[in-house]
Amino acid sequence: MSDMSDSTKLVVEKLDELIQGAGALGEKSWPYLVREAVIRGWTLLISAIIGLILTLTLTGAWIHMGNDIVSSFSDWQMPVGAAALSMGTMTLCCLFGLIFEGIPAILNPQYRAIQDLFSLIRGEE
Repeated sequence: MSDMSDSTKLVVEKLDELIQGAGALGEKSWPYLVREAVIRGWTLLISAIIGLILTLTLTGAWIHMGNDIVSSFSDWQMPVGAAALSMGTMTLCCLFGLIFEGIPAILNPQYRAIQDLFSLIRGEE
Protein backbone atom coordinates (compact mmCIF):
# COMPACT_ATOMS: atom_id res chain seq x y z
CA MET A 1 0.00 0.00 0.00
CA SER A 2 2.85 2.38 0.72
CA ASP A 3 4.26 1.73 -2.78
CA MET A 4 1.02 2.99 -4.25
CA SER A 5 1.08 6.19 -2.23
CA ASP A 6 4.75 6.80 -3.07
CA SER A 7 4.09 6.40 -6.78
CA THR A 8 1.03 8.65 -6.52
CA LYS A 9 3.10 11.31 -4.78
CA LEU A 10 5.73 11.03 -7.50
CA VAL A 11 3.11 11.48 -10.23
CA VAL A 12 1.62 14.48 -8.46
CA GLU A 13 5.05 16.07 -8.05
CA LYS A 14 5.84 15.56 -11.74
CA LEU A 15 2.48 17.00 -12.73
CA ASP A 16 3.11 20.05 -10.55
CA GLU A 17 6.48 20.57 -12.26
CA LEU A 18 4.83 20.26 -15.66
CA ILE A 19 2.11 22.77 -14.74
CA GLN A 20 4.64 25.27 -13.39
CA GLY A 21 6.78 24.88 -16.52
CA ALA A 22 3.74 25.37 -18.74
CA GLY A 23 2.77 28.49 -16.84
CA ALA A 24 6.20 30.00 -17.32
CA LEU A 25 6.17 29.03 -20.98
CA GLY A 26 2.74 30.55 -21.43
CA GLU A 27 3.66 33.82 -19.77
CA LYS A 28 6.79 34.28 -21.83
CA SER A 29 5.40 33.20 -25.18
CA TRP A 30 1.87 34.69 -25.05
CA PRO A 31 2.62 38.08 -26.71
CA TYR A 32 4.65 36.37 -29.43
CA LEU A 33 1.92 33.82 -30.09
CA VAL A 34 -0.73 36.56 -30.44
CA ARG A 35 1.51 38.57 -32.77
CA GLU A 36 2.30 35.45 -34.79
CA ALA A 37 -1.42 34.66 -35.14
CA VAL A 38 -2.09 38.15 -36.51
CA ILE A 39 0.83 37.89 -38.94
CA ARG A 40 -0.34 34.45 -40.07
CA GLY A 41 -3.85 35.79 -40.63
CA TRP A 42 -2.65 38.73 -42.71
CA THR A 43 -0.32 36.47 -44.69
CA LEU A 44 -3.16 34.10 -45.53
CA LEU A 45 -5.47 36.95 -46.44
CA ILE A 46 -2.93 38.72 -48.67
CA SER A 47 -1.99 35.42 -50.33
CA ALA A 48 -5.65 34.72 -51.02
CA ILE A 49 -6.22 38.18 -52.52
CA ILE A 50 -3.17 37.85 -54.79
CA GLY A 51 -4.31 34.36 -55.74
CA LEU A 52 -7.81 35.62 -56.53
CA ILE A 53 -6.46 38.32 -58.82
CA LEU A 54 -4.14 35.88 -60.59
CA THR A 55 -6.82 33.23 -60.92
CA LEU A 56 -9.38 35.59 -62.41
CA THR A 57 -6.82 37.10 -64.78
CA LEU A 58 -5.36 33.80 -65.93
CA THR A 59 -8.75 32.12 -66.31
CA GLY A 60 -9.99 34.97 -68.48
CA ALA A 61 -6.80 34.92 -70.54
CA TRP A 62 -6.99 31.15 -70.93
CA ILE A 63 -10.58 31.32 -72.13
CA HIS A 64 -9.71 34.12 -74.58
CA MET A 65 -6.54 32.41 -75.86
CA GLY A 66 -8.25 29.06 -76.10
CA ASN A 67 -11.05 30.51 -78.16
CA ASP A 68 -8.55 32.25 -80.46
CA ILE A 69 -6.46 29.12 -80.92
CA VAL A 70 -9.35 26.81 -81.64
CA SER A 71 -11.56 29.28 -83.47
CA SER A 72 -11.24 27.22 -86.62
CA PHE A 73 -12.36 24.15 -84.67
CA SER A 74 -15.79 25.15 -83.40
CA ASP A 75 -16.21 21.83 -81.59
CA TRP A 76 -13.26 22.65 -79.30
CA GLN A 77 -14.36 26.07 -78.07
CA MET A 78 -16.73 24.78 -75.42
CA PRO A 79 -14.30 22.24 -73.86
CA VAL A 80 -11.50 24.82 -73.59
CA GLY A 81 -13.80 27.34 -71.91
CA ALA A 82 -15.28 24.70 -69.62
CA ALA A 83 -11.81 23.52 -68.61
CA ALA A 84 -10.70 27.07 -67.84
CA LEU A 85 -13.82 27.77 -65.80
CA SER A 86 -13.56 24.52 -63.86
CA MET A 87 -9.88 25.09 -63.03
CA GLY A 88 -10.65 28.66 -62.03
CA THR A 89 -13.57 27.56 -59.86
CA MET A 90 -11.50 24.93 -58.05
CA THR A 91 -8.73 27.43 -57.41
CA LEU A 92 -11.21 30.02 -56.13
CA CYS A 93 -12.67 27.48 -53.70
CA CYS A 94 -9.21 26.80 -52.28
CA LEU A 95 -8.50 30.52 -52.01
CA PHE A 96 -11.75 31.12 -50.13
CA GLY A 97 -10.51 28.50 -47.68
CA LEU A 98 -7.44 30.66 -47.09
CA ILE A 99 -9.64 33.69 -46.56
CA PHE A 100 -11.82 31.89 -44.02
CA GLU A 101 -8.71 30.72 -42.19
CA GLY A 102 -7.06 34.16 -42.21
CA ILE A 103 -9.94 36.42 -41.16
CA PRO A 104 -10.59 34.72 -37.78
CA ALA A 105 -6.87 34.83 -37.02
CA ILE A 106 -6.91 38.59 -37.59
CA LEU A 107 -10.15 39.28 -35.72
CA ASN A 108 -9.47 36.98 -32.75
CA PRO A 109 -5.75 36.25 -32.50
CA GLN A 110 -6.02 35.26 -28.83
CA TYR A 111 -8.02 32.14 -29.74
CA ARG A 112 -5.37 31.07 -32.23
CA ALA A 113 -2.66 31.85 -29.67
CA ILE A 114 -4.40 29.64 -27.11
CA GLN A 115 -4.44 26.79 -29.62
CA ASP A 116 -0.74 27.33 -30.34
CA LEU A 117 0.04 27.46 -26.62
CA PHE A 118 -1.72 24.15 -26.02
CA SER A 119 0.20 22.57 -28.86
CA LEU A 120 3.46 23.88 -27.35
CA ILE A 121 2.55 22.40 -23.97
CA ARG A 122 1.68 19.06 -25.56
CA GLY A 123 4.90 19.11 -27.54
CA GLU A 124 3.26 19.17 -30.96
CA GLU A 125 4.57 21.16 -33.91
